[in-house]
Amino acid sequence: MPPYSTPSPESTSSQPLPAARLKQNSVVLRIAVVEIQNAEVELFEKVWPLVDQQAVDLGQRRLLDQNGFRIAVVGPKLPAPLVELLKPAAVDLPESNSATDAEKTRMLAHRMRFVESQREQIQTNQEHWVGCSVHLPELVWSVVVDSTRREGICAEARCGFNISVEPRGDGSVGIWLKPEVQFGRRRHRFDVNDDSFMFGAGPERLSIVELDMEIRLRPGESLILAPSRRYHGLGQDFFVPDPSDGKQRFLLVRLVHTQHDDLFLSRPAQQPMATSTD
Repeated sequence: MPPYSTPSPESTSSQPLPAARLKQNSVVLRIAVVEIQNAEVELFEKVWPLVDQQAVDLGQRRLLDQNGFRIAVVGPKLPAPLVELLKPAAVDLPESNSATDAEKTRMLAHRMRFVESQREQIQTNQEHWVGCSVHLPELVWSVVVDSTRREGICAEARCGFNISVEPRGDGSVGIWLKPEVQFGRRRHRFDVNDDSFMFGAGPERLSIVELDMEIRLRPGESLILAPSRRYHGLGQDFFVPDPSDGKQRFLLVRLVHTQHDDLFLSRPAQQPMATSTD
């Protein structure tokens, strides 16, 4: 399908509906957790010289590196090695060449590459959780800040991030990533935040508040968060399913749309125009 299409005059009314606008204080994010194979790790290393690691505060980068993470900002045009890694994983084709089998193969290749793939509209008072790790029967974790260490053990655990947003007046958005371990059996829970409280059901939660991070993005930019090249610490727990087989995962969060974009939406045109199908 071409990236742009032009509607026919017959399908375009003289007064088309105005473009949909975002809810107040909300943004649209594209979130993906991507898994790569051992043979692709060297290609992944070629991504890092092509992204902006300096966009993240030096102190924050040092703290993350101490705990096994690395982070950077990616411009609107993705580096070629990253584009290659986002293509569907190689899958053996079935003997049959039917359309149904081809579609199943395509879906399997997508699932093998993207552990998570979401497009979410998030408001400033919301948090959205995305899981990154595999299910861990037992997690022995530790977080290090300078010479201080906090550690513990969680059974039946999965690691991920709570994502929240803070739109700015200049059109940029502060993206907050808060590392969290969910563990144990589902149980009734009483959740409290700054402006509400509610009863719910779910696993226990362990917040790694020492590693909370904020990255400022502009529309079209992405953040990439991955384990350090030398696997260790929480970075390994979050993103390396099994160190022995060489597979690893990384998180991509792209800022797709903000309310600031809506301010510049033109009035509906009276003539057919090329419109994006994305």
